[in-house]
Amino acid sequence: MSDLGHQDPEKEMKARSKGLKNSTKVWNNSSAAKEFEKGLLHPQLVRELYTLPSEAVAKAKERASELQEELEKTKWERGKELLRCKASKKELHEVRSRLGDSQ
Repeated sequence: MSDLGHQDPEKEMKARSKGLKNSTKVWNNSSAAKEFEKGLLHPQLVRELYTLPSEAVAKAKERASELQEELEKTKWERGKELLRCKASKKELHEVRSRLGDSQ
């Protein structure tokens, strides 16, 4: 999140929020997230929180695109298999019908 050098992850940070530590994961800590919403986090952290997510968003969009392609391919393959299954059922019905007629 920030280049603070080698520090104790449990050491309390000097910011305007009590109890915020170097190891605090802001988005996993509801009180820290509320402080962020109120603009109480350290300005450098706020800057990084606004700029770093753009990389994460780009990666998420790329992954979403890959998953969409995979979904379309799967739907197409499923459709093909459903048609094959339907044809097999029709053929089975015809064979059973002919078998019934011959008895």
